[in-house]
Amino acid sequence: MRLSVYPSYAGVEIVESDTLVETVEDWSRVRSPGRARRRLAKGHKQNIRTVTRPRRDALVIGGKFYVHPAVAGEIRRQISAQFDRLTERTIMGESNAFR
Repeated sequence: MRLSVYPSYAGVEIVESDTLVETVEDWSRVRSPGRARRRLAKGHKQNIRTVTRPRRDALVIGGKFYVHPAVAGEIRRQISAQFDRLTERTIMGESNAFR
């Protein structure tokens, strides 16, 4: 388990944890999903594999965001883009900076 704590980023403290993954079933190798689901319910083995992928949501505990490293990068990019737009509007002198 790896935890990476970064300093407060635009007022949001983000903690990265590579254990925040979810396990999903991949049905892409099945020719007929409906038939495969019925046969699976009857106990027949099907060509379904389980894969893990980063969780897209964040756990908020005590004012800290716990996210997967892949999601943390996206959050940082979005926050910096919003901050840049806000700064640009403030410099340009628009009356309502939060549009």
